[in-house]
Amino acid sequence: MGDALRLQQVLINIAGNAVKFTEVGEIIVTVRFVKATATMVQPQLSFSIRDTGIGIAPEAQQNIFDGFSQAESSTARC
Repeated sequence: MGDALRLQQVLINIAGNAVKFTEVGEIIVTVRFVKATATMVQPQLSFSIRDTGIGIAPEAQQNIFDGFSQAESSTARC
């Protein structure tokens, strides 16, 4: 679950990086319907972006999905 603006930001950033680092080859953006039930307000979708760009170094891959933490918690917005 998430908001549309955050999803838009993530997809634009990932697609933008794919375009930036793919000089030749292809970029494939896929949206797949996962499921919907009678009690769900919104259906579940799966998004993926695949490209033939340079990729991410294996040692950097482990940090990609680490949660963001604020360096100074007193300035965090709620």
